[in-house]
Amino acid sequence: MEINASEDYAKKMRAFLLELSNRLGVSLNWVIDVYYWLSDNIKSREFQLEGEVNKPTRAEIIRIFDNGEEVTGVRLRFSSDSRRNEYYYTIVGKYGAKCTCERNMINGKVCKHIVAGLILMNVINVLKYGKVINLSSYEWLNEGGKGGVREDSRGL
Repeated sequence: MEINASEDYAKKMRAFLLELSNRLGVSLNWVIDVYYWLSDNIKSREFQLEGEVNKPTRAEIIRIFDNGEEVTGVRLRFSSDSRRNEYYYTIVGKYGAKCTCERNMINGKVCKHIVAGLILMNVINVLKYGKVINLSSYEWLNEGGKGGVREDSRGL
């Protein structure tokens, strides 16, 4: 029974990552890289395993917004790749997304932090409710080019 659940999760995640890649107009490999970068670097304030309390991390879940039927948003904190003791705060939801990193603040483009937020929302949604997030209801991904990923955010 466990194998089927794991296969179902993998199938749903593959479909979601492919759809996200198509919506953003970026390669599937880049989206998968963000997925693995997130999975290697995420922790939650509410839940930490005993050995992970002092483990360095690059991403932290601050809050998950959930209406009891689906995950409606997440708030995350990321440490800067290039600056010590600097953090970026990202909020992603159905009606918009914002990140305090330079890529998002300067040009209003979708950065890797926002993509990571969307991926995290979907992971939680699939695990908790068994369904994939419907990206077509996230209209902000298509509005006025703001859904595009900046050229320099393609690299991690």
